[in-house]
Amino acid sequence: MRRAIGPHPCRNRRQVLAWYEQGKADGRRARVLDVTCHRDKILVVLTVTSRQPSHDEVTHPRWQVLTVVEGRVTDIRGYDDEAAAASAAGLAG
Repeated sequence: MRRAIGPHPCRNRRQVLAWYEQGKADGRRARVLDVTCHRDKILVVLTVTSRQPSHDEVTHPRWQVLTVVEGRVTDIRGYDDEAAAASAAGLAG
């Protein structure tokens, strides 16, 4: 089961840890490629590798936008689209 980070963002430590634990249990691995900070947003660019039922590994890009308030992450949203993530982080256009 994949927890959504998008329409239903992670908002606390418990939710974030549960999302990552589920990914680990499903055999997913993430690799951070880049991090960009802009005002109260952090854009994280990653690749996610998962094992398919055929036992083949598939790697795809993923973007996460973290919102920081008073030094604490208060919201994490995941995106499968680079332009949408950049816009959400205030970095578009």
